[in-house]
Amino acid sequence: CLGNCTMMLLVLVFCCLTGVHTWERVSPAFFGNIHSMEYSTKHSNYLMGTDRGTLIVTRDFSNFVEHNVTSQPESSTFVSRVPGTDIFIVVPLNYGGSIWIADGTGKLTKQAAPGGGTIRGVCSTPTATILWAAGQTSYDVHITFDGKTWLKGPALPSQAFSTGSCTEKGFYIFIPQAEYNNPAATYLLLGLTK
Repeated sequence: CLGNCTMMLLVLVFCCLTGVHTWERVSPAFFGNIHSMEYSTKHSNYLMGTDRGTLIVTRDFSNFVEHNVTSQPESSTFVSRVPGTDIFIVVPLNYGGSIWIADGTGKLTKQAAPGGGTIRGVCSTPTATILWAAGQTSYDVHITFDGKTWLKGPALPSQAFSTGSCTEKGFYIFIPQAEYNNPAATYLLLGLTK
């Protein structure tokens, strides 16, 4: 009995210290899959990009406001908050010509995409937001520190661009091993400071 009681006590102490991990449903079902989500500290709203070309805004996951950002109903939409601001870059992928700037309420302003081309992705590091788009012959990378002014990034080390990813250390791109006979490689973009 002593051994069993000791084991039960240890289990109880462990559960109290670590917590019991369970799931709680916090919202009703709604149409569309969520591809990205950001939080507005100023307005206490969550901004979510869906797979049907819309931006969903919610505060409590019980009431939702949906905004159309493209006429292409099956466009995967991504949202990324510009670091240190309450400005959000809203990008429907594979859509050329325009992006959208949102505030924490979900109010959208259409803006010409920097450099044009077909948008392939957007993400944010701790200091900057990066957008990349496919032009006629190569990919272009664009950088903003304030959500208003865009700077064109340096020329890519290869046209065989695969995808990009933002981490706390910066913006990485991945070059696949393709028919260009270049080996697969990962590159880190330097100089992402204001």
